[in-house]
Amino acid sequence: MAGFNVDRSLSENMAAAMAFWHTHRHERGLQYVLLLKLGSRDCRVTIAAIDNWIDSVEIIGARGSGNLGGNRYTQRLVNQVVEDLRAKHGVDFTNDRIAHAFLYNTCEQVKHTLSTENEAVITVKSSPVTSFTASITKYDFELLSFDIVARTIDLVQQLLDDCMMPKSSITDVVVFGGCANTVDFTEHLSYFFARNFPDQLLNPNDIIAYGAAVHSAILTEPSFQQRGGIFIRDVAPTHIGTYDDEGAVIIIERNTPLPARKSYVFGAFDEGNSEVEVPVGVWDVDGDFDELGMVTLELGEVVAEGSLREIRVTLSLDAEYHLVVEVCGKSSGKCSRLDFGEHRTKGIEERSEETPMALE
Repeated sequence: MAGFNVDRSLSENMAAAMAFWHTHRHERGLQYVLLLKLGSRDCRVTIAAIDNWIDSVEIIGARGSGNLGGNRYTQRLVNQVVEDLRAKHGVDFTNDRIAHAFLYNTCEQVKHTLSTENEAVITVKSSPVTSFTASITKYDFELLSFDIVARTIDLVQQLLDDCMMPKSSITDVVVFGGCANTVDFTEHLSYFFARNFPDQLLNPNDIIAYGAAVHSAILTEPSFQQRGGIFIRDVAPTHIGTYDDEGAVIIIERNTPLPARKSYVFGAFDEGNSEVEVPVGVWDVDGDFDELGMVTLELGEVVAEGSLREIRVTLSLDAEYHLVVEVCGKSSGKCSRLDFGEHRTKGIEERSEETPMALE
């Protein structure tokens, strides 16, 4: 739309890994870096193997959750204020969407204030309450959201288990994202890994842009191309698959190195239908199937009603999260192809619940 020439798309995790590679390019040897991204709606942890000897950046594992983003910390603060209003003033505007939206925006501002200050003031001016003011310290806020932090650390442990890596193998930790300063995760991770990590060289809010700029320079810098460029590899952020009569079928598993192309063959009884619909979607950490779309395949003429037709589903996911689905019928020879495109599949790690609507 803007007329830009897009040579390559990077995931946020890969961009952060590229930023670390560039800022530590004078340190030789293989490093295993834990990348923790805390956005407003999701939390993602990634382990990257970065080798400055051979200029390689490889994502070896990733996990994410739509229930541990920055909006959860804001909602926890909102719930506390609502409870205080009910206890101290006997007022409950839980069902008042306008008052609730204003309160949510106020708590969002307080959360950002506490990321740099030790104390913030919550002021509510809305009917039926004329005025309500309360102060909250950073320590109180961390106590209020301690269980969310604990579940985030559990996500880190699950990723280590997925990659079959001990804690001692992690050499560095990078915390980034728009809500990275909501809680001092570097301190919590230092406690989890039982050692201190060096201070980050980049602002958490700038890491993704920095990594993208580094990769852009690599693609356009002749001197670097003469050295052979840089080897980068990402992984599938989540399970991708379909449903058949027997239930869920995972075709491309989470953390499969990209690009990936895998197939699955299932049988469908011929009941006289002229076509069959094959759902394609992803699974979140809670095991819920999130449908991305439906592929319709024409079956052709009925051979014998009640006979079993073989249908092959092939998923192709490239390094830029571009998903292509191909469904073919063995007997008819017909195929149906659906290109979801990068904008439909990038960032599909976990589903997030909507935050309250902010008023203009």
